[in-house]
Amino acid sequence: MFSTLEQKPIISGTIENALYSHFRAELAKLHCPVASINGTADHIHILLLLNPLISITDLVKQIKGNTSHWVNAHNLAIDRFAWQKGFGAFSVSDKNVPEISNYIQHQKTIHLTKTFLREYDETIAAHGILTDILNEKAA
Repeated sequence: MFSTLEQKPIISGTIENALYSHFRAELAKLHCPVASINGTADHIHILLLLNPLISITDLVKQIKGNTSHWVNAHNLAIDRFAWQKGFGAFSVSDKNVPEISNYIQHQKTIHLTKTFLREYDETIAAHGILTDILNEKAA
């Protein structure tokens, strides 16, 4: 998951489907099939099978750069389109794919009452990520 620059609500309904289709096509070229993709005006979630020959960091860098360039080259956004630095990536077991896919497909409903930053904070807290980082620094 990653957000637009400064969490600007720039992914309008008019470009959303084209953007998601572009993501799917670019990820397919990298041999990373997409199981689920969705988001809101200020962020996106993608559930995919990672190609073991590419690091997640390189993959995200490439698709964020590619999609930003594509949106801007086709003048699909009102303002200059860009993604925020950073991303959240989590591994998912096969048995959890349906649950995570369902969660992704319901992003618009979820975000009627929850901001992206709150969702992100809750996700990392639920997986003990911040605790792990703090414990590593203390050791």
